[in-house]
Amino acid sequence: MKTYFELITEMSKSDLQELESRIVVLMEHLLKIGHVTRQVAHDNSRGWNQTVRNQRRDLAAHIKANPGLKSKLTEQMLDKVYRIAVANVKTEYRTTSFSSSRQLSLEDVVGPEIVLALKR
Repeated sequence: MKTYFELITEMSKSDLQELESRIVVLMEHLLKIGHVTRQVAHDNSRGWNQTVRNQRRDLAAHIKANPGLKSKLTEQMLDKVYRIAVANVKTEYRTTSFSSSRQLSLEDVVGPEIVLALKR
């Protein structure tokens, strides 16, 4: 049987994993919106933008339910998930080039509403 501390630690890890996962998805779609061109972009941009809106909404709810996650949204975490997002998108769009360093700010990724909520 797990202790209370072990259960809390597992919940914290799970919450952090969900935070990172949502930000990876956001970055992937923002990278596609910003870098994929031609017919592929034309055919997919509506869905990519919808995913960004949905992920931002769900991310805001997740942070509201777990306010301790605010401190986890660091530049280092954003850099880490950016590398993951680029690697994921590169597998699908091999001929598209992406910067090796993150060009997206926290506000670019999560949106201005979440940035405001983080300051509260």
